[in-house]
Amino acid sequence: MDYDSYLSMRCIWREKLAEDPDTLMTTHAEPIVLKCFKYGSNVFERNQRSEAIVNEQTYILNQRVNSGDLIDDQVVRSVYEIPDFDGHVSLYRVLTWSDSASL
Repeated sequence: MDYDSYLSMRCIWREKLAEDPDTLMTTHAEPIVLKCFKYGSNVFERNQRSEAIVNEQTYILNQRVNSGDLIDDQVVRSVYEIPDFDGHVSLYRVLTWSDSASL
């Protein structure tokens, strides 16, 4: 099934290339514009360091991305495959958020 017409928004994806083991700093590829559908909300939860998570976004994409990549300057936390009716994976639901430590 062709879902391109439903992906009416744009997002900026930057693939994670490497992480320095000493500084834990990550390097990312050049930005690529992807078609997507996004929605989200402000969420006020607490993480292990008692910092509030302030922005949560969900993206529906037709291209595979991985945890640790950046979408719209937010870190991808999880990627879920959405299968089509024939079992073939057509879409991906991607969860991102930025917490107060990264703002």
